[in-house]
Amino acid sequence: MGVVLDVNLTIIGGLCLLIGLIAALVSNRYAAMKVLLAKNPMRAGSLLDDPKARADRWFYVGLGLTALGIILQVTAAVRSLLRG
Repeated sequence: MGVVLDVNLTIIGGLCLLIGLIAALVSNRYAAMKVLLAKNPMRAGSLLDDPKARADRWFYVGLGLTALGIILQVTAAVRSLLRG
């Protein structure tokens, strides 16, 4: 039972890290879009939401998922070390 839990924690932690990385890439895309709109304000009216708000939102989602992934993987590693 303990080994299965450790494996599941590691897999779920890895998925959280991967999704956090994807969220960071999306955040970078919206941050770059903000810079492009600052250079060309004529296209700013076509967006429904502010790119900076989207970038901030995706940044915090990515940060939270990365922290969760690290916590899950460290927990699995410590559990396996304590079990011997």
